Amino acid sequence: MQNSGSVLNILLLLIILISAAKASPQDSLDIIDTTLLRNSHINTNKTAELQSSENEDVGISGLVVDETFSKVGHDFYDLFYSNWRSPKNIKDYSITITEKPLPQLGTQITIIVNDTPIYQRFVQPRFEIIKEMVRQGLEISYSYLENYDQIQKELQGKDMQGTGIF
Repeated sequence: MQNSGSVLNILLLLIILISAAKASPQDSLDIIDTTLLRNSHINTNKTAELQSSENEDVGISGLVVDETFSKVGHDFYDLFYSNWRSPKNIKDYSITITEKPLPQLGTQITIIVNDTPIYQRFVQPRFEIIKEMVRQGLEISYSYLENYDQIQKELQGKDMQGTGIF
């Protein structure tokens, strides 16, 4: 009995495909979609939810990358990341924290935003100093991202469009 049911479903699908071939390509896709949904017992509301979620922006709006390797560098990154709050309405940026250990001077920490170094300091292995450097790095990073976003909006403004030829 199970075989006759599946054969019947296959025959039904073939008949629909043949009749759909006579219709426009978009109509045939709609017919096939509704037939498959009906035959496989998929809830159409779930399908609509999936389609609407696919249309949303799935890109990464902000990325903080750790390129440190010593304890001082990891402490700096951990404090920076735990205190970082993504600025509102600012997307598509990446922050990289790099480290260059220097004997007798401590470690040189660099914060790079969108491939532009914005903060570079020597950090000694004392927690209070690391916390202060993180606070400074956060302020400079926020300021840079806000200024960068403002400049990008101004460049896309109405008076900046066109060829520039009078």
